[in-house]
Amino acid sequence: MTRQVVWLAVGFAFLFCGASHQQFLVNYLRETLGWHESAAQALLATVYVSFAIWRLLVSHTLIRLGGYRSILLGAGTYPAFVVAILVASYSDGAAWATWLCFAAAAAWGWGAASMWITSGTHLLSAARKTRYGSATGLFYAGTNAGFAAGVVIFDALTRSAASPIVGERWRLVATAGVMLVGVAVLTRVRPDDSRLPTRAGNPLLVLRRPELRMAAFLMFSGAIGFGLMLSVYPSYLRETVTLSVLSAAAFSPLARSVLSITGSPFSDRWGRGHVLLVSFGVSALGVGIAVAYPSGWSASVAALMLGLQGGLVPPIATALIGDVTRPEERPAALGAVFFWRDLGVVMVFSVSILRAATGFTVEARTLMGAFALLYAACAIISALLVRGQNR
Repeated sequence: MTRQVVWLAVGFAFLFCGASHQQFLVNYLRETLGWHESAAQALLATVYVSFAIWRLLVSHTLIRLGGYRSILLGAGTYPAFVVAILVASYSDGAAWATWLCFAAAAAWGWGAASMWITSGTHLLSAARKTRYGSATGLFYAGTNAGFAAGVVIFDALTRSAASPIVGERWRLVATAGVMLVGVAVLTRVRPDDSRLPTRAGNPLLVLRRPELRMAAFLMFSGAIGFGLMLSVYPSYLRETVTLSVLSAAAFSPLARSVLSITGSPFSDRWGRGHVLLVSFGVSALGVGIAVAYPSGWSASVAALMLGLQGGLVPPIATALIGDVTRPEERPAALGAVFFWRDLGVVMVFSVSILRAATGFTVEARTLMGAFALLYAACAIISALLVRGQNR
């Protein structure tokens, strides 16, 4: 494994250790700052709407900024968002602070798209063709391990504080500091600008390839698992088993980390489709168990299975892009495929926002059941990908 892949994995580990504050953000905005739940959900949705839009447009800034600055400036928007939330906690509910948070969320969407697409392109260029699964697995393992560590560490920091508001402020300061360490590590990454496109095109045109269309659909569906963990899952815990978010949710990023580094290399040997089939199948089973038998153990199993799927789908989709594209096509392919991932997250947030704003009576448990059926459908799609690979 090249040093560039390792630097990316370590930098993202620190960055997403801080970014784990997303897991607690909705509850923090609602319970500590007094935001309406629909407004809190809308703030996170803004990040992912902006993220999705910039997935398709980021080639314009990538060509002008180059790979190095695209990664660093993009990474810088992560702590900037945290600072905006911290400022809002001192504003006594002023309207300008709310607008500042939404502006920072929109900027974070661009930064995330810029950093992820540039890093993914560089990752595939730095890895050997026969090791795409291993390289992307290590990269995502670092990201997910950082997120899992952040969920545990920063929750403990908050609980040890004298009051909830003080604990949340300390958590925000700590997350911003950890993110800045990640930005510093990413200064060691040196993307090869000769592998970047020289002009921006329409990224969606790459979806004419059937493999990439399948990858896009699976990313869309797989992203629902991440959206579930950020929005519907906390509501499910409150409504059914009264289990803390930390107690169950920590299983998901932990499983993502372990499965990224252990499962993704198998896709180099067995094929991308076989591993995706297993990941979606067990996710459907895990979420289905939580719906049928709501309890603390089933909620933890669901988080574990969602983490398994979340740990395998993004690195395997990235490796699949490396399999079927030339280096100069990869920014567009990554943008087009992962655009659908962001739409999946936005869809879950949209359901949660409507539910909170209108008092819609569909239980979180019912929504979880619908998503279990969707994962079963994705397992069938993965089986079709296996058939295509075997021909």
